[in-house]
Parts: sequence; structure tokens; C-alpha cells
Amino acid sequence: MAKRVLMKPDTTAEQTARALSAIDLLSSHNSHSTDMRASRLLDIYFDSKAKLLQNLLSKLIPLAHSDTHNDVTDMAENVLCQIVRLLQYDVILTPHQIFCCNKFTANPKHSQHQEQVLHSMPTFKPHLVTSKVSDFFASHLPLIRTKAEAV
Repeated sequence: MAKRVLMKPDTTAEQTARALSAIDLLSSHNSHSTDMRASRLLDIYFDSKAKLLQNLLSKLIPLAHSDTHNDVTDMAENVLCQIVRLLQYDVILTPHQIFCCNKFTANPKHSQHQEQVLHSMPTFKPHLVTSKVSDFFASHLPLIRTKAEAV
């Protein structure tokens, strides 16, 4: 169930943090070191975003072979906007908020709840998060460019 939350396109930072916390708490790997747990959660997170990106990119393939220009342009713009939103929020902003800043909401009413969720997860080293984000971009931006040019 928690992994499905990570696969949704409009998942908030709070929902993401809760899902990752649940995955970590339910994991049989909880006895591993903090660094290993953090790395595993980052892998799960970015793998789910890679699958989500692949789903969006697969929507562009049929559009490249369509004859209806106006409809194709509108649909392609919509898919490309979703891809940009995914990169902006799910690959850059949300990981930075959760893993580096240790917060997912600016609302003071939710601060106690936020602390409970974040304290249940391992500590993430910022350089590890940066590395995962860089690897994600390095492996996916060329593919995005190729698919976007085909449309």
C-alpha cells in the first residue's frame, strides 16, 4: 500500500514521508545500519519516481505517430507538463524537504505529527540525497529529451 502511494503522480511531501516511514518500519531490514536503511529508502523512492516517469513517457510514444496535429500538441503539452512537475516536485523539492531539511509541511499545527513521522526514519546524509538526484537526472534527462523531440 505504501509503495502505491509513491507511484501516484500528485503525492504530497507529507504522504511521501508517511509512506517511506511505513516502509521503513515494516521492513525486515530495520536491524541494518542507519546508512543502509537511508540508502534503501532513497532507492525505493527514486525507483518509484522512475517508474512514474516511464509511465508518462510511454504516453508520448503513441502521440508521436498520430495524424491529428492539434489534439496531439495539446496532449503532448499536458504530458510534458506532468513530467516537468514530476521533476520539479518529486525529484528536487520533496526529497530536499524530507531527506535534507527533515520537514514536509510549513504548517505549525502539523509539526508534532511531522516530527513523529520523520523521527521514525533514518537520518539521510545530504550528499547521498544529492548523489541520488544527480544519478536520476543523468539517467533520465537524455531519455526525456529524445521522447520530447520525437513528438
